[in-house]
Amino acid sequence: MQDAQGEGWKNVKAIPRASHLRAVGVKFRMIESICLFDIKFSEGVLYIPCLKLFPATESFLRNITALQHSYYKHDCYFIDYVAFLGSLINTRADAKLLIKKRIINIDKWLGHDETSAKVDEALANLFNSFGKESQFWTRNVSFCSFLQKLKAYYRSHWHWLKVRMKRISVSKRKL
Repeated sequence: MQDAQGEGWKNVKAIPRASHLRAVGVKFRMIESICLFDIKFSEGVLYIPCLKLFPATESFLRNITALQHSYYKHDCYFIDYVAFLGSLINTRADAKLLIKKRIINIDKWLGHDETSAKVDEALANLFNSFGKESQFWTRNVSFCSFLQKLKAYYRSHWHWLKVRMKRISVSKRKL
């Protein structure tokens, strides 16, 4: 992370997507909270409040993001939140994981006649439409700290080794 012209802005590299985080052992848990920003990472568990999607969710997200870009440039919590979800959700597999863990509630979003694959694809497309930046800027220090912890966990050789050992153990049991 780097400061942008000493104004307190931090350049944050995007986090790995949900399926990649799960591959190194990160567990996803939905937490009950009235605040969408109550995202925490502790001991390999990523706690995220439930985001309930409705038919107007996309326009709401776009309007709030545009409002913050225009008028609230110093308090971009919502933009940070959308960028965080955009980093997590890149493919249908990522969307499916967050829906399965009840982090994203799609009950009232699309028609119930939609197939699961269509819903997963639509959710991935929704967050991909906000842009797949490899980095973004924020002034939220606690958000930066949280992202650093999550990325450090992902990069840790120990966590990758544990995953490999589990796979070897499981494959030997099948023989």
